[in-house]
Amino acid sequence: MTPESQHFLEELKAAIEGVLFVTAGNYPLNVFVWNFEEDGEFNTSKFLQRQRYLAPIEAADFFGLDEYLDNYQHWGVSSLNPSVHMAEKKERALMYAQRADKFLNFLSSHAVEFSTYRVVKYDLPIDNETSDRSVDHRLGSKTYESSRLVIGKVSDSVWLAVSSYEDWNDIEYETDEKFSSAGLQQVTHQIDERLQSIREASRDLVFIRRNCYDAHDEAKKLIFEVANSKAAVIDRVLYGNGFIRTCDFDSLSLQGEGMSIACPEGLADDDSYEKFVPIDKLMKSYLTNLKTIFVGTHSVFDVYFVGQDFAGNWLGLSTIAVWI
Repeated sequence: MTPESQHFLEELKAAIEGVLFVTAGNYPLNVFVWNFEEDGEFNTSKFLQRQRYLAPIEAADFFGLDEYLDNYQHWGVSSLNPSVHMAEKKERALMYAQRADKFLNFLSSHAVEFSTYRVVKYDLPIDNETSDRSVDHRLGSKTYESSRLVIGKVSDSVWLAVSSYEDWNDIEYETDEKFSSAGLQQVTHQIDERLQSIREASRDLVFIRRNCYDAHDEAKKLIFEVANSKAAVIDRVLYGNGFIRTCDFDSLSLQGEGMSIACPEGLADDDSYEKFVPIDKLMKSYLTNLKTIFVGTHSVFDVYFVGQDFAGNWLGLSTIAVWI
């Protein structure tokens, strides 16, 4: 890190002291640093993995049977006849896990560089008093939401990703314009038959998802995405199902950000705007390619305001927004 960037970070830390990001819950702003020399190129895949939103898992644990049953036993067992209810749930979960294994075996025979992931966001408790605590979800002890993702290379230049999505993400997030690739469109017709066979093999596939503290539930709606690289297909599928969104940075107040579900009217507390003005100016004076990143699909979002310094580092702020 250059002395100039170190000085900027010190100024930024001083500027946010005592400032709360006010939505349905009040959270502080923390300094965010992506050091190019240590972390490499900044992209969605690397960002999500470093921040522990995207964690590789063994294929044998892809369905997450133990996680699903433990969570369901805690939250969802009927009080009328719990032993029978749990036995029925376990029988159905085993059937879903067997389907997942069958699909993975099929996909592994049609793809190389095959990998499976758990997509997860942990939660920190709302605190309306302190402004000096961390908002790093990696410190959270509770899973706020989670899902599964599988990726494979189905030809020399085409990667496939499969995950799940919820009803509220049917319309808002369109990835075609942002991630379209002429090269990809030229080759996809050559593998249409293979992709169609993979879709057919997933017809009875059920993923598990956990949303907003609820018990894990069966997710039967799947999203399929293809791209020219592994990093790009992770981008497409997680933008496509709404887990991550980005827009150009305008202000910490989020006015004019244009996010379709993330508080289009901005913050709940108009008094915060004036506090943000010097912070906005400081970030715009030193950083380029400024963007706002939202992580999460429902109610509680991790928010990053970041930009690039002249050495290629990505610097900025992180916080949590709650919109109910």
